[in-house]
Amino acid sequence: MFADLMHSSHVLPEHNHGGREKLSAEMHLLITLWYLDNPECFRAVADRFGITESSALRVVRRVTDWLQEIAHIFIR
Repeated sequence: MFADLMHSSHVLPEHNHGGREKLSAEMHLLITLWYLDNPECFRAVADRFGITESSALRVVRRVTDWLQEIAHIFIR
């Protein structure tokens, strides 16, 4: 459900600016949920998911900002 909402939003980047494949909506959610649930630093999260620290930070920021935007849909 969240992945479908995320696909239709502006959260996922349109273009890939680096040499790696774009991360899927599901991977965005997994990385964010892992970070929010575990007391690990971004370096450990990045290593766990095979991405750079800066990518991990961008993913978590993107998803948490998006969750704040859609909170009114789920929280009344």
